Formats: sequence, structure tokens, C-alpha cells
Amino acid sequence: MDKLIAHRGSHIKYEENSLASFMEAITKKYIGFECDIWQTKDNVFVTCHNPLYDGKLIKANNLKKLKGITVLNDVLKLRTDKIIMIDIKDPFIDTKRLLKLLNKHRDLNIYVMSFYKNVINNMQLLDCIFPLSVINYMPSSINKYDFLCVYYPFLNSKVYTDNQKIFTYGLSINKIKNHKLYYIVDDDVN
Repeated sequence: MDKLIAHRGSHIKYEENSLASFMEAITKKYIGFECDIWQTKDNVFVTCHNPLYDGKLIKANNLKKLKGITVLNDVLKLRTDKIIMIDIKDPFIDTKRLLKLLNKHRDLNIYVMSFYKNVINNMQLLDCIFPLSVINYMPSSINKYDFLCVYYPFLNSKVYTDNQKIFTYGLSINKIKNHKLYYIVDDDVN
């Protein structure tokens, strides 16, 4: 499979959303990795799936109090040509500040997505140069975004287009059938 994205990094050996899990993903069979981001109280972007890290609310704490959490800027220093999918989990993230950080890494293959339409629309208004998408958003005009990211059971023939990349998730590696899609997979389930 040449279109696999490691969901939250490769976490067979390493904690998900950690620098080690991302490094492992780019040295394995994956064409990239996905990471979830939040913003700390002191405006640092960190990778974590949930709003809590080690029992602490990320938004209410400075980086100093979140010992062991991975900082997005460190992830962007990995210097890879593989895909780095950034899933913005924080609905109130400072998109201007985030874009300023991402623009320092224009040479990377970054894709930005979120479940929050307002976050992605704000990124569009700021003239983001990176491909953008709202997760599971399938309007009648799907060309509003640069790519699609859709939960696998939601896929149907109306979603497919020739001019957009389609990333999907929620499917184990051994059930992959359509090689036109990019699959965001957990490597600890196969």
C-alpha cells in the first residue's frame, strides 16, 4: 500500500502524537502521518488528540505545566518530504498565529484539516498556501476545499472527484479496496 497515512503517528512502540511516533511513521511504509493539535494558554501549539493531557486542560495551562507533551514546532523540524496532516482539534485556535508558524515551513508537504468549518474558513481568509479541508464536510459544491477527508462509511459515488485527493479514515488496513483513496490508519490494529 503506497497511500497510507499513520493516524497520530506510528504507535505500536511509541505513544500516539509523540515525536517518536511521527519519526517512526516516516521511516516505515507510510507516505506521511496525521497529528492532532491544540493551543496552550501561552500560545504554543502542541500535539494531543484530547483536550486534556495528563489530566490537565491544555488551553488552561502553559507549556511548562504540560511536561512531556510534543510541540508542533518540533514536529515541523523533522524535515521530511512525506505528508504531514495537521488536524486542528481546538475550535478557538489562533489561526493567524498558526499560519505564521506553518509559513516558516513552506517546504514541507503539509495538509491542514479540522472538524470546525469556521477554523478552516479563517485559514482560507488568511490566504493559507497549504491544502485545506473540513473533515466529513460534503457540501453540494465539494470544490470549496483543496481535498476531502471523509469517514469511510460516509463515502459514496457522489463524493469521488477526479480533481481532488480524498483521504479517509475508520477502516483497518486489511479491508482497503480502492487504491485511489489515501487511508489514515492506526498501525496497531492490523
